Amino acid sequence: MNNSLGVNPIRLSIVYAKCWLLQILRTPASIFLGLGLPVLAFLLFVTAQNDYAQNTTAATLGMLGLCVFGLVSNSIISISNEVVQVKKTDWGKFILTLPSYPISRFIGYLLSAGLISFISSLIVVFVALGTTSASIKGIYWLW
Repeated sequence: MNNSLGVNPIRLSIVYAKCWLLQILRTPASIFLGLGLPVLAFLLFVTAQNDYAQNTTAATLGMLGLCVFGLVSNSIISISNEVVQVKKTDWGKFILTLPSYPISRFIGYLLSAGLISFISSLIVVFVALGTTSASIKGIYWLW
């Protein structure tokens, strides 16, 4: 499927996703806040309290809650990073002048923010499984 520009919109979305992912990874604050803050919050608020850490249900709910927190915080950080880059840098202004459809930029944003959020959630899950009695019961995790 090609648009009138002769560029595949899906391929262009992947290029935008790579661009925004690299932009996010170049910003130390977004790495610390996006990947480190959910893990730090889990360690401080769930692992540090023995009652929650020993209770399987409480530890699992804390893990899931902080995975959602990671998703939300990464989305906010990604969109704010994108807005700042587009408004304040010459590179961002140049990207807006490229011949493409806005939907490709939006899908690229969703892919890059989604990947960072997924990585953040994986880190929280591994820390939770390693430090508390949280559990993942097979297929129920996917629902």
